[in-house]
Amino acid sequence: MGDAVKAHAEHKQVCALMNNFVTAESSVVKFLENNKLLCGIPDQVITNAKANHEKSLKFRTVACTEEPKPKAPTLSDAIKPPSVDTAKNTKTGRGTFDTLTGNPLAR
Repeated sequence: MGDAVKAHAEHKQVCALMNNFVTAESSVVKFLENNKLLCGIPDQVITNAKANHEKSLKFRTVACTEEPKPKAPTLSDAIKPPSVDTAKNTKTGRGTFDTLTGNPLAR
């Protein structure tokens, strides 16, 4: 799941991964409850597992219902500052881009 988020996976793919995760997590919670006495599982472990499962269900609901929102424009988008990557945009003489041999962008 973490790899999908880091790779900016598609909305449908994240939803499918969350559905698989919630199904598996539900099985684990059910196992813990059914085998509490047999395996000596503390009540706190079951309580924590249920709480985490509830959080997963909420996240799945959000991930599967909301479409990604468009990215809000940034200040740079509004101002559109000039680029300084050409010789036309830089001054010759004494300036930031001057070195001992002159302006490297002017070459």
